[in-house]
Amino acid sequence: MTMLKAQKIFSLMLVTMVLSMAELKAQLLVWPGDASNNGQVTNVDVLYLGYAYGTSGPVRDSVNTNWEAQNIDTPWNQDFPQSPIGMLNYAYADCNGDGNIDSLDFQTIQQNYDFVNVGVTADVFEQGGVGDPELSFMGIDSVVAGGNTMLTLQLELTGPMPVDFYGIAFTVEYDTLTVVPQSVMFQVEEQWINPSQPGTQLLVLDQDNGAGEFDIAISRTDQMSVSGMGTIGTMSLIIEDNLFDIIMPGTDAYLEIKNIRLINDGFETIPVLGDFLTIDLLASDDEIPQSEILKIFPNPANDYIDISTEYYPIKNIECYNSLGQLIFAQTVSSYYERIRLPGYAKGSVILKVKTDKEIYIKKIIKK
Repeated sequence: MTMLKAQKIFSLMLVTMVLSMAELKAQLLVWPGDASNNGQVTNVDVLYLGYAYGTSGPVRDSVNTNWEAQNIDTPWNQDFPQSPIGMLNYAYADCNGDGNIDSLDFQTIQQNYDFVNVGVTADVFEQGGVGDPELSFMGIDSVVAGGNTMLTLQLELTGPMPVDFYGIAFTVEYDTLTVVPQSVMFQVEEQWINPSQPGTQLLVLDQDNGAGEFDIAISRTDQMSVSGMGTIGTMSLIIEDNLFDIIMPGTDAYLEIKNIRLINDGFETIPVLGDFLTIDLLASDDEIPQSEILKIFPNPANDYIDISTEYYPIKNIECYNSLGQLIFAQTVSSYYERIRLPGYAKGSVILKVKTDKEIYIKKIIKK
């Protein structure tokens, strides 16, 4: 081979390498908040952020959160173990580009939530089946028009193995004719999802799009799963007060849990079965079954009891021991309260709950 020919081949290889690098660089674009790089900021992005939380890498040239394509000049050393769209670099989870995956990136997801880029790849959700965990509603069967409704969201086992939980994202769909849009609220229950561990932060996102979809995401941030099951949180919503001017009496409100993605600390997806709920809509409180006005559970109880009312806010709670001595009193104004019981002796406890309508007395067994 002549020297001239060798130089031409080397030059061609060099040009090809430069073009390939330029093409690769052009492909690495991040839209701030789209940690999954699927073209839209959704609750699933919180799972990516939570998984990579606390890591550091190269700073982007453009450190900002504007919803626009920004170059990833230097990829990070870490990639997500698996992704529905293929290999994905941690740089996408650095939503604000400052080189750290932290709470500021979570704020970016909230800021740009539901923003869409061209070429959206739909999030992938694996439908659960027999033997898989189930995310279900617990709570009520009926509600009065204009009433505030409280529901518990429960992750339950239908098979023999406990759930290795690192994060979950899902959507609750509701009917905007019966439920007041933007009235849905969510409160996470950290008792088993995030046991008391110093320095452990929990990412919790809830977004109501006002069009009948309420997105929720919960993620740990310490790269360690917790094993178990139980209450994910409580959700409240308000039923339209002029309901029967819009629809016929006897119509039900419909809620559905869908688009569930549960991951463990290996970023593996665990199939989960969703749930749906129909709620009888009542014209007046005269139709309310007595058992639905106030709910106290569990009974027997160990560490705590939950008190919820669907129609009238709780005003006062008192606990008495078996001798009739007052051992707890609290003035509140809410539809849901949790009372801790660890310091109480085993045996019966008399609970006295006052609402706007009347006073209820219930015997609780403390285990």
